Amino acid sequence: MMDLGLKVNMLHRYRQPYIAVIDCGKIAAEKVSEDLEKPLVINGKLNTHDLTIYSAGFNYQHGIGCGAMVLIDGANYGTGGRGFNFFVFDKKEDRVVDAFSYDTYDMGKSAHRNNPAEKALLTFVKKMPDVQLCTLSVPRKPPKYNLDVTEHEHNVAIGEESIKTFNPKHTDMFYMKTVYESKIFPFCKDYPSFQDFYDAFDIPPSYVDIDGTHHYVDYSNNAVNTREGIRVTTNQPKNSKRTFFFIGPSYFYGWGATDSNTFESLLQQKLNEREKKKGIIIYNYSFTGDDLSRDLSTLRNLPLKKGDVVFFYSGTVWGIPHCNLSLMSVRPHNYGEIFTDGHFTQSGNRMIADGIFEFLKNNDFFEKDLPTDVGVPIHINQSQNEDEDEELREYKGKLQTFYNQTLRPKIGSIVMNCNPFTNGHRYLVEQALKYCERLIVFVVEEDKSVFPFADRIELVRKNLADLKRVTVIPSGEFIISARTFEEYFNKESLQERKIDTSLDVTMFAKEIAPCLGISMRFAGEEPFDNVTRQYNESMARLLPQYGIKFFEIPRMKFKGEPVSASEVRRLAKAKEFEKLKKLVPPQTLQYLRRKFPK
Repeated sequence: MMDLGLKVNMLHRYRQPYIAVIDCGKIAAEKVSEDLEKPLVINGKLNTHDLTIYSAGFNYQHGIGCGAMVLIDGANYGTGGRGFNFFVFDKKEDRVVDAFSYDTYDMGKSAHRNNPAEKALLTFVKKMPDVQLCTLSVPRKPPKYNLDVTEHEHNVAIGEESIKTFNPKHTDMFYMKTVYESKIFPFCKDYPSFQDFYDAFDIPPSYVDIDGTHHYVDYSNNAVNTREGIRVTTNQPKNSKRTFFFIGPSYFYGWGATDSNTFESLLQQKLNEREKKKGIIIYNYSFTGDDLSRDLSTLRNLPLKKGDVVFFYSGTVWGIPHCNLSLMSVRPHNYGEIFTDGHFTQSGNRMIADGIFEFLKNNDFFEKDLPTDVGVPIHINQSQNEDEDEELREYKGKLQTFYNQTLRPKIGSIVMNCNPFTNGHRYLVEQALKYCERLIVFVVEEDKSVFPFADRIELVRKNLADLKRVTVIPSGEFIISARTFEEYFNKESLQERKIDTSLDVTMFAKEIAPCLGISMRFAGEEPFDNVTRQYNESMARLLPQYGIKFFEIPRMKFKGEPVSASEVRRLAKAKEFEKLKKLVPPQTLQYLRRKFPK
């Protein structure tokens, strides 16, 4: 520090407020204070920006706690860590280029950067100009020596491990029941029953997708539900043009909250009430636990459309809007108890929802101009030449949009097992052709059906040969296969179970459909098979997120009953070929006669 020209000797003064400003090699300011209860503050200008620097002493009793803040136009770019906080601003480039802290009390700690995700987030912004990325900081837990807190917040701050302090990681039911029934903690009243209280702190199992993205399995209890890989957000509208995504750790996931009381659900309710005509739907892609690489993988694989907004758990990044709610927890406020063990109560989540809504409103997220083609899907993994001329890239983008909207043929798809091909399959194909110009029929290639794949696809090709706008191809190992949807091949034993079919549907939407320009998918109604019906429900929910329309076609009926491949198989085994004449085309009938000779 002396080598930099600074005069104050900070040896043994690590608990005192201290600020130094060096401007182009010259000492512009240097202050130190003996008062450990009051912060030092410097105000000024940084180019055209308003600058405020705080340095808090050891005993400072305020919501920012011990540490530092560097505010530029009201946004904090400091790390806030204990010890020395270094901050670098490039005046020529007019941006923050670095910020880190070094703990001068615990010498075993390394330097800490506030935003290790900064590079990845800036890359995302550059590649996704039609999507608004925002960073979000939640209300901060009170510091250990803060006096302006409730008794419960004091216990949360000092982290006492006793019955006076809530410890939901202690999952023993007797302990939890004792806590709930004693009503020691004011937030216990948020839960209608002990089971809701206990279930709210449960964590569903998860798995890693083929592309490396994490998902929750379909899961349900009194308080927590996960569907299609993510936490359920309640109050979602049926129709929407824009999507708001949230990615972060357990605070975002809503650990300790029922589905309707996560801040995402409360914000959705608020948007529904006050922004009815905006058509905004919220999805919670957050997970418990801190795992930056996991969250960045989630970010890269979102089903994004033009005009969407993504909130990512992060500190401030220069050039990215930051919703900073960290000081909302400083009292006085009207939200009651907002913390459980440092996570958030129902009131805390409402505080966050209100803060995000005000941020959206104040920054014109509802009123500002959106892309003219808002709602058009964006494939985030598309490759781009970083050195390509910006104007050329923009022009190519306009040409691509023109092609997609006016010239690209409407391509539909059907995935069929055809075990065997029936008149119902033919009817479904004919109905689908009314909506699209080309139709691709994928025949399930996995050889786990009564009839072998080679026979099934041959029958499909023969029975659809006269339809010139139809192409028949194998499904491969990524569409209804043992790799993506193994339950399909054990349907009979799983009729009473809730099945997670999202992996197969998402794989089709993200990876398969874009290769062929597929914008529609068709399926027959399923009155009998509960597993297939759940698959249809997943398609109805997930495919539109990727810009793919889903059509569920009513089944063809014979004598009032839907035509069913299982019924055809039963009649074939019974050799009732006269009855089969009404249910299958001639090519299939000939095949069945050969397979089941009299």
